[in-house]
Amino acid sequence: MITVRFLCQLYLIVIRNKGVFNELNGNPFKYFEKEVFSMKGKVKMFNSARSFGFITGDDGKDVYVHASAVEGGAALAVGDAVEYEVEPGDRGPRAKGVKKV
Repeated sequence: MITVRFLCQLYLIVIRNKGVFNELNGNPFKYFEKEVFSMKGKVKMFNSARSFGFITGDDGKDVYVHASAVEGGAALAVGDAVEYEVEPGDRGPRAKGVKKV
């Protein structure tokens, strides 16, 4: 049976041999942490008083958005069409670089 530890060791060997390990300052998972996707969607809910809300992407998944992620300080309203990038957050995916379309 192949263990998780064995797979991780094998993965690190492959990364080191390709020279990627050194480029990432010894953290092979840093590459995956910075993965960002550009998306389009609509504002599902936004609470201006609490400065957060959710965007439903064209793929049907909800993404958390904070007011600081909205470019130009524009206020979001329910139903606004937006473009945004998705990045991993503490509690799930979050939007950044949100622009009204």
